[in-house]
Amino acid sequence: MKHLKYMPIAFLAGAHGFALLAPYLAICAAANALMLQRRRRAAALAPAQPSSL
Repeated sequence: MKHLKYMPIAFLAGAHGFALLAPYLAICAAANALMLQRRRRAAALAPAQPSSL
C-alpha cells in the first residue's frame, strides 16, 4: 500500500515524467536515511557534556 501515495505524482507527471522522477526520489530518500543514521550513531557515541554549575 505504500506505493499508492505516489500515484498522484504519476498522474501529474505522466508515465514518462514519473519514470524519471522515481529514481531521483529513491536516491534522495536513501541519502536522507543514511545521513539520519550517521547523526544518530554520532550522537550515541558522543561523550556526555559535564554540567557547569
